[in-house]
Amino acid sequence: MGAHIRWANPRDSLTPNDPMEQVITRRHALMRRGRTYFYDEAAGTYPTDKPAAKAKKGLLFVALCVDLERQFEMMQQTWLGFPSFHSLVNEVDPIATRSGRQLAERNFTIPTAAGPLTLRNMQSFITMKGGGYFFLPSRSAVAYLRDLCRIR
Repeated sequence: MGAHIRWANPRDSLTPNDPMEQVITRRHALMRRGRTYFYDEAAGTYPTDKPAAKAKKGLLFVALCVDLERQFEMMQQTWLGFPSFHSLVNEVDPIATRSGRQLAERNFTIPTAAGPLTLRNMQSFITMKGGGYFFLPSRSAVAYLRDLCRIR
C-alpha cells in the first residue's frame, strides 16, 4: 500500500465489488505523464542526444484534468500528503511529497513476506524547481473558435 502508484491512484480501497469504487476512481482520475530531461550546467544546455556524464537529470511532470481542485489538488493533498493512508500511519508518499510536511520524521514501510520493513528518517526524493497551472480550452471552445474562423 505504500507504493507511489497506490498513493497517487488508490483503488480497491472499499469493500470488494463495491459499486461506488469505480465512481470514486473516475471522479478523481487524471491523465499524467513524466518525461526525463538532462541539464548540462557546464554548457548551459539541455542535451537531447548524448548527455555528458555530469549532466543533471530531471523529470518534467504533466497532468491533464477537468477539475483542478477535485483531481490534481485533491490527489496531492489528500492522497499523497495525508499521513494516515490505508493501513499506514505517520507516513506520506515518499516520492512526490517534500520533507518538512507535518511529520516529525519521514518513514516508508515496505511490505515483505517476513513482515513490514520500515525505512526511517528518509530524505526527499524530489527537489521542485518550479511549477505552474496552464489551462487548455475545452473541446467545445476549440470548435467554437474553429467555426468563428470559418465565418471570416
